[in-house]
Amino acid sequence: MNGKIPFAFCQILAALVLTVCIQATEARQQMYHRDQVLQVTPRTEKDIRFLNNLLHKGNNLTLDFWTYPSKPGNPVDIHVPRSKLREFKHILAKRSIPFTVKIRNVERQIKVEGMRPRSVSFNGAFRSYAQIVHEMKRLERLNKSLVEVFSLGKTYENRTMYGIKISSNISNSTKPVIFLNCGIHAREWISISSCVYVARELVLKYSSDESIRHLVNRLEWIIVPVVNVDGYIYTHKTDRLWRKNRKPNVNSSCIGTDLNRNFNVKWATVGADYGKHCSDIYPGERPFSEPESYNLAIYMYSIRDRIKAYVDFHSYGQLWMSAWGFATYLPPTYTKNSIAMRRIVIAIYMTNRKYYQYGPAAIVIYKTSGDATDWVYGVLGVTHSYGVELQPSIFSQKGFILSPSYIEPVGKEAVAGLKTLASHVR
Repeated sequence: MNGKIPFAFCQILAALVLTVCIQATEARQQMYHRDQVLQVTPRTEKDIRFLNNLLHKGNNLTLDFWTYPSKPGNPVDIHVPRSKLREFKHILAKRSIPFTVKIRNVERQIKVEGMRPRSVSFNGAFRSYAQIVHEMKRLERLNKSLVEVFSLGKTYENRTMYGIKISSNISNSTKPVIFLNCGIHAREWISISSCVYVARELVLKYSSDESIRHLVNRLEWIIVPVVNVDGYIYTHKTDRLWRKNRKPNVNSSCIGTDLNRNFNVKWATVGADYGKHCSDIYPGERPFSEPESYNLAIYMYSIRDRIKAYVDFHSYGQLWMSAWGFATYLPPTYTKNSIAMRRIVIAIYMTNRKYYQYGPAAIVIYKTSGDATDWVYGVLGVTHSYGVELQPSIFSQKGFILSPSYIEPVGKEAVAGLKTLASHVR
């Protein structure tokens, strides 16, 4: 031997190291083999109290509520680990609470969601945060007089929260603003793809589509495609169904805060689990305790006089909702909101024949507090402040986990709704 390591041996060693690294990565990924999503339909107020007790007071079933109890007859989607399926189904049967199996194997559906052909357009796959930022900067390079990419600040894990401004003569714009944000909940991928879809439509069709050109010339569009950057990256790398941000909680092993319960409006009064760090609706230790919600709020407050419409996109349920979230009484501008929402859902229906229900959030879906839509309406004084639950319908066999084939049709619905919303901005 001359002291040199044979090349073949190096190749074998490299292959072994790569295999170990891949296995270690896979071992860290959260898997959901044979977990199911049950659609539970409470029939009485007693059933509602039982489900709310499971949601808010904790249980040994480790249930993941995809939608929340509201009133008798409204279905509730619950993700149940395979180890708890028999026990939970027995409990429901014993209480005579009807249920159906909505998703028979959660992991299988996740795999389908990630499938894509070798050659695919940008809208043909759910994109990583790096790919989204790259696309935003590409749009800026295409037309710097129309597009400006900017930073709202850093996340807990020190990543940049990027937004994109779109308007003619963007560097000197003082126009009315329509502000859109998506991905405040990490697992709601279709909301993120929809924000990116809208941005691409506004830029790429500016020269060829008169209706788009009118929107961009008359208004300034500010879009934050991913509010919960750390959480979204985590859903791609580790746990597809993660909801909260990734900031650790003091004196707890549970990580994260629900960013859409962290705004300073009726904070932690209803629809939130204060002090319960492990809950998916934990609102944080105080309003704006999280860098992501704080950054978003500080930026919006700085331009509050120009914001004339705001939309916070979520999934799922096909709902277009106004304030209030924390109470069922109507906001003072509800007549205006109702007229706009009715026209918006008609425009969406005419696009894809998908029906969106509309109304105040606390009535249409369930009560929440500390959410962005109420804060923008109540604190910033923006009349047209809406929270939107995109496709699929609560009655579909999907949920958060969708095929990439949904990206374009849902994006088109968002554009149709926003065009109509823009007609109400003065």
